[in-house]
Amino acid sequence: MTIHKSQGSEFETIIPLVIQHFGMLFRNLVYTGITWAKKLVVLVGTRKALAMAV
Repeated sequence: MTIHKSQGSEFETIIPLVIQHFGMLFRNLVYTGITWAKKLVVLVGTRKALAMAV
């Protein structure tokens, strides 16, 4: 499920952050994924990819 499809719902969230998909590394997508999580957020990937998104 994509972050945009999950908007309006609350989930436990796993967010992959990898440089290979740099076209999806946007601050607003990471923010949305984190803030809509109900109880748990797991960021999987590299610090560099997170830095690129932020």
